[in-house]
Amino acid sequence: MRGLETMVGSSKYSIVVLVVCWGSFCQALMTDELDDQAVLDYADKLLECGVYYQYTARGMSNNPRISTQVVDDVSHNSRVLLGGAQALYNSTGVSAQARYAAVMARARRLVSEKQTSGEGIGELIFDAGKRCQRLVADYPARMGRLLSNIQSRR
Repeated sequence: MRGLETMVGSSKYSIVVLVVCWGSFCQALMTDELDDQAVLDYADKLLECGVYYQYTARGMSNNPRISTQVVDDVSHNSRVLLGGAQALYNSTGVSAQARYAAVMARARRLVSEKQTSGEGIGELIFDAGKRCQRLVADYPARMGRLLSNIQSRR
């Protein structure tokens, strides 16, 4: 995916919705143990990071010091991740809209909790960016294996 190197420090330039829930799907995916729950867990991570990059790109586009190419690269990564999530949801017969609503509700709750407690959300943004950076790096290989395994199960 293009633009990964430009995303490392980009989250500080945007107002983002972030999600902090990195489930147990990693274990199943690392062993290529595949069931519908593992697929859904991975799809949720793609959705979360796709939304994270979507909001990041919007925020970056308001900063004249950030090049259009960087914003385009982050937007591209968002579209790829969201498309991957949609494909995985479709493969399991799950509504992407319902999952999106759940992700956004969880994000609003987490941000509200941080703000209510007087803590900043900067650490959440940083952590989400690091998780999403790793997800982007692993995406091509992981998604290829998942789609291959899904097709062979049919």
